Amino acid sequence: VGLNNIKETDFVNVTIQSLMRVTPLRNFFLIPENYRHCKSPLVHRFGDLTRKIWHARNFKGQVSPHEFLQAVMKASKKRFRIGVQSNPVEFMSWLLNTLHSDLRNTKKNTSIIYECFQGELEVVKEIPKNTISGNDQNTEKGSDGGDDHDNITTETSRMPFLMLGLDLPPPPLFKDVMEKNIIPQLQRLSGHMWQG
Repeated sequence: VGLNNIKETDFVNVTIQSLMRVTPLRNFFLIPENYRHCKSPLVHRFGDLTRKIWHARNFKGQVSPHEFLQAVMKASKKRFRIGVQSNPVEFMSWLLNTLHSDLRNTKKNTSIIYECFQGELEVVKEIPKNTISGNDQNTEKGSDGGDDHDNITTETSRMPFLMLGLDLPPPPLFKDVMEKNIIPQLQRLSGHMWQG
C-alpha cells in the first residue's frame, strides 16, 4: 500500500516504505501490546501507520501518514516538517535513533531497532613493534592474541553502528577496441533496504 505525499513529504514516505519491508520490525509494530508500555506518541503513531499499511482488508491503494507526520514534527521540534523537503538519510537516522530511545529496555539498553539494525565493525590496527612501550622485542603475539608478522603487532577493536556510510568505488574505465579512447562506465544504483 502506498502513502499519500502531503506537501513534499516524499522523504518520509520513502523511509517508511523501506522500513515496512524489514520483517521483524514490521511484525513488532503490528502488535500494539509489544509497545503498550511506551509513552511516546511517535512510537504509537508509527505502529498505527504500520497497521494501516499492512491491513488485510484495506480497500484503498494508499493511506495517509498525516498523524504520523504530526508526531514527527513534534518529536523533532520541527526539524522535519510538512511542506519542507528534507534528506531521507538524515530522517531515517533521526527516526531510528528516536524510536530506539523511546523503546529501549533500560536493563539491557536494547530495542527492536537494535535487534534489526545493530551492526558491528571490526577495526584492525597494525602497529610497528618499536612503537609499543615495554618489552617490544620479546612480544610474540599481538595485543589481541594474533601473531606478529615482520615486526608488526595488530590491535583489534569492535565498533557498533546503526548506520554505516560507505563511499562508492570509482567507476571503472574501459578502452575501445583500438585501446585508444577511454569509455566511462555508467553505474546504476538501486535503493535496496537490507532485512535484519
